[in-house]
Amino acid sequence: MYWDELTADAFQKAVEETGVCVIPMGVVEKHGSHLPLGTDMIIGRTIAEMAAKIEPFVIFPYYCFGQINEARHMPGAIAVSPKMQMELLQEVVDEIRRNGFKKIVLLESHGGNINFLNYFLQGQLHEKRDYTVYKIGIFDILEPCMKAYPSPTEDGHAAKTETELVMAYHPELVHMDQVNPAGAPNQHRLDHMSGIGTPVSWYADHPTHQDGDPCTADREVGQKKYEMAAEYVAGLIKKIKEDEKTAELMQEYYSQW
Repeated sequence: MYWDELTADAFQKAVEETGVCVIPMGVVEKHGSHLPLGTDMIIGRTIAEMAAKIEPFVIFPYYCFGQINEARHMPGAIAVSPKMQMELLQEVVDEIRRNGFKKIVLLESHGGNINFLNYFLQGQLHEKRDYTVYKIGIFDILEPCMKAYPSPTEDGHAAKTETELVMAYHPELVHMDQVNPAGAPNQHRLDHMSGIGTPVSWYADHPTHQDGDPCTADREVGQKKYEMAAEYVAGLIKKIKEDEKTAELMQEYYSQW
């Protein structure tokens, strides 16, 4: 159920009945030349919606202020400062807690959010809190789907799987006639720096913001991948609902300050 579609009374009931709020964490960025800027948002919210039908929870409204500085050179990207990313997300989870939820889940739907959200989780221990933030990883969700339905070429950003997932329920937003074949190959411009990270590592490999060929994308396969992803996320949400140990350990940790 979507937070923003509930009445105030229905919202209060949903808090009491589910106890869990999920934030699909996407961004607005270029996805090749054939997918919409909101691809990550569409994928994250669709997985969440399908999972919530299996294991009910409340889905937070659209949240697009993740980490995407590597795409600031591309039209349409929304890249807020690193400091604002952290502060805004903290304000949001505090507001979710104020509205009654003690279990808040960050559902990654953008690979560039991985390090950001991992650090955000660590930062939760900086102050004493009476709620718990959990994270479900995007690649943990999608890798089993990609193995079940493999791609003949690299299946990264704006490639086969992401194209299939948008195509599955929003085919009108996919423009296969605009696929940029030059965007698929990895350019390997920093391979001589193997083992070393740099601020432009992603850009060096994928300056067109595409990683792989989407031309073999299949709408029905996208629907099947969604079903697999939803089942996986629903299973984790069930574990989170049953989890008492994390909150207990956090209070144990706080008691030693």
